Amino acid sequence: MIISVRNMARPARPISEAKTVRAALKGSNLSNRAAAAQLARAVAKEAMRYCESNDPFEDALIMARIAISPDPVTILASCPEIDIAQIIRNERVKRYEARECRQLAPLDWDAETQQITRKLEKTLASRFRKIL
Repeated sequence: MIISVRNMARPARPISEAKTVRAALKGSNLSNRAAAAQLARAVAKEAMRYCESNDPFEDALIMARIAISPDPVTILASCPEIDIAQIIRNERVKRYEARECRQLAPLDWDAETQQITRKLEKTLASRFRKIL
């Protein structure tokens, strides 16, 4: 059986993401563009730190910190429903496959991490601007 599919949209972003972004930028005196860029920079840095963590204890501490004092930046960076970490993982895999599955030297890894962070900042800034 063949069915024609029309007007198929991509899944909507979680409502919690929009609420958290708006809460983070509430009372900001900056323009939407500047505020979104500032938030994106903080979230990208935190998300990268969250993704680089290999310690389950540290992950548990992050979740406890969110439960005690819900910081919008930490929530955006580590919430599995919003899943910003998946963007980082996808980019890492894409780059790993592009270099034919070769490991990088520590300095090259750091440089690649900075490139991914900058790319993530741009992606998130655009995404957050759309929410505002």
